[in-house]
Amino acid sequence: MKKQNYLAPALGLALALTLLCSGCGSSDTTDGSPDLTPPDSMSMVKDYDIQTDADAFVGTWLPEGDSAYAYLEITSGDGEYLWGLYSQEDLAASGYLQYEADYDCIYAHNDHDGVGHPITLNDDGSLTLATFGTFVPGQIDFGDDSGDGSWIYISGTDPTDGDTSTNYDTNESGWSAAEADPTAFAGIWYRNGDLDADSFIVIDSDGSWHLYQRAPGAENAEMDYGSIIPSDTEPYTYYAVSDPYGLSYRIFDYDTDEITWGEDNEYYDRLE
Repeated sequence: MKKQNYLAPALGLALALTLLCSGCGSSDTTDGSPDLTPPDSMSMVKDYDIQTDADAFVGTWLPEGDSAYAYLEITSGDGEYLWGLYSQEDLAASGYLQYEADYDCIYAHNDHDGVGHPITLNDDGSLTLATFGTFVPGQIDFGDDSGDGSWIYISGTDPTDGDTSTNYDTNESGWSAAEADPTAFAGIWYRNGDLDADSFIVIDSDGSWHLYQRAPGAENAEMDYGSIIPSDTEPYTYYAVSDPYGLSYRIFDYDTDEITWGEDNEYYDRLE
């Protein structure tokens, strides 16, 4: 009986598959190397195991040129880096910084929409936050000499134009710590606007608050409580002072029925 030769067809199939795979994908450059250019936006997931070194970004940054934003603030603490981008009257975007190994780049995750953007330092000392603009080192002081918070003074150094300064009149916003009314927060606030959320806050008409957590099949447990006081220096900002622990949770009045709570800027919506 004549023997069949199976080796030649197998080699042919392997060669065909190799050629097919070599043409797959769109992330390679013309010379065949991977394209590691960080995309301007991508979905991100918080990973506490990732080590991020973003000390060089910490500080206050002012927009370079015309911008819809007043300043960018980056802080560090407890092993993580947080950022907030402010317009003249409110918090426009905020979240955390996290290193992305695939692009060898640090990304700024925006908690407002769940999208991350690369943040980089430039050779001239400026900082670029993709899709939001370029910023230069600076400083910001809230309120004039009277301390009534009637305006915001921003000053910084532009690497090309030298020292610059700008005054932003915020009287139209109506913010005044003396006139702020914490009792306007009265109601029940649920994290991320979910009635079934595992965390909710009850704020009474006298400005006192109670933070509750709950688990399936368990009674609601009061985790903390205290009173709300307005900030003397930060527009649209209050602090929830804890009676049992002495801690202060930052509250930003983002909308009529929406606030951010704490340094992680968790969203709570008033649903009741």
